[in-house]
Amino acid sequence: MENSEALKVLHHLEDLLKQDDRKAIYDLMTHDFKSRVGMDHYLRLEKYRLNLSLPLCLVHIYEASDEKMMLRVKQESKSDHESFANILFVKEEEMWKLSGVLT
Repeated sequence: MENSEALKVLHHLEDLLKQDDRKAIYDLMTHDFKSRVGMDHYLRLEKYRLNLSLPLCLVHIYEASDEKMMLRVKQESKSDHESFANILFVKEEEMWKLSGVLT
């Protein structure tokens, strides 16, 4: 897995966050998440909103493989003590899907 692939996935997520396109963000989630949380429920509840501040800057790629990657990002608009987040993506059906965010 190359940096360019990680940057492409991160920029796609960032574009969806800028547009506040919650349906497209839901579509980016893993099948496991979707099996537990229906789209209507996801769209209604604020607790499912991704708590990421834009812009995002890729700092490091952890656990990069053909099946998963953990991206460490800096949230430029947050203060230093809360400015980093880890975003886990897994590959499902040849597409990178959002599996989790730890802020």
